[in-house]
This record gives sequence, structure tokens and C-alpha cells, in this order.
Amino acid sequence: MDRESDRLRRAARLVEQAADRVDTGTAEREDIDAAIAELVAAQRDIFGRRPRSGRGSGAKQRILTYLQSRLGEPVSGEELAAISGIQEWARRVRELRVEQGYDIDELGDSMYRLSTPEPDRQRAEAWRLANGIRRRKGSALARIERLLIALESKVVTREQIDYVANIKEGSRRVRELRDESGWPINSHIDEPDLRPGEY
Repeated sequence: MDRESDRLRRAARLVEQAADRVDTGTAEREDIDAAIAELVAAQRDIFGRRPRSGRGSGAKQRILTYLQSRLGEPVSGEELAAISGIQEWARRVRELRVEQGYDIDELGDSMYRLSTPEPDRQRAEAWRLANGIRRRKGSALARIERLLIALESKVVTREQIDYVANIKEGSRRVRELRDESGWPINSHIDEPDLRPGEY
């Protein structure tokens, strides 16, 4: 029996012992922590360092696949960190939600839930548009103008405005456009169907 398989079997025994302790009500978190550490060590002994992933099969894809396999269920950040194998897992979750349009809810306490298996293409396209405007030269006001013109007659959120403006007072610039320059921009005060922070 080689060393790698020994370590893997030891991890399996630790998992089984932890399960027995759960049954008897004597389990402690450290029992499972020890089993996880042994599993990670065995994985590294057997396969070496995690190689650089090929295009489309990296940490982001592993996170998405894991969330899709638990569609509608709460998933912890610890699970996503483990499945991704990287420290920047939260950034990848944000990219999936913001840039690719996946409906991933943050439930608090580092818990997440994927609501639908497919991305919202319109949301992803809106991010691409906003990102392109944000990268343009010019003032924050000019970038906000471009966004509002590009999304004329559509709902624009304060988050989108702040993103393209790249300043904290993006909504103030919207008020300037409306009150000082006469742009016909409605808020939730003007239209009951709009929520606060929508224009």
C-alpha cells in the first residue's frame, strides 16, 4: 500500500469517526476539520499542486457547476472556497452574478443561493454596456449621460449609475441632469412602479 492511498484511507476513517460522533451527539467541529485537512493533504500527495485550469474549467466554472448542482439551496462560502480551490472565490461569485447575469442571492453570514440555472442575458448585457461606458474618458457626468441615453425608457439603478460614474455621488449628478439641465428623468417619487434608487 503506497503512502498516498494510506493518507486517503486515514481521511476516510476520520470522516467515519466524525459521523459516529454525530450519531452519539459528541461531535465537535474539530473532528470534521481534521478529516478535511487530511483529505486536502491526500489530494495534494496524490495529484500534486492544482494545475492551472484550462479555459472554461477554472474556479469560476467549478463554483457555477457546484451552485447549479444545489439549485435553490443555501451554499456556504466555505463550500465555494473548497470547490474553487482559490482564496478569491467571492470575487468569482460576484463575476457570475454581476458580469454573467446569474441570479445568485447573498443570504448573509457568507451564504449564497442560485435561483435559476441559466443566466439573465439582459442583465449581463447591461453590465457589458455599463463597463464599456465606465472605461471611457470624460467626466462622471458625461458617463452618466451616455448610460441614460443608451438605456432610454428603461429602468436604471443607482448601482449602475455609481458604477459608470466611478464616484460615490452618482445619484447627485442624476439630480443635476434633471433639475439643472432639464432632463426628463423620473424616480420612484414620480412613478410608483419604480423602487427607491431606480430612475
